[in-house]
Amino acid sequence: LVYALTWYGMALMLAGAAIYILRGRRTSRPGGE
Repeated sequence: LVYALTWYGMALMLAGAAIYILRGRRTSRPGGE
């Protein structure tokens, strides 16, 4: 169970970081959305 929670937390952190970076790139470009 501990391993599952650890992997779940890591996945959420990685996903959140990826989305944050993608949003940053989109906003940095004019006419992104």
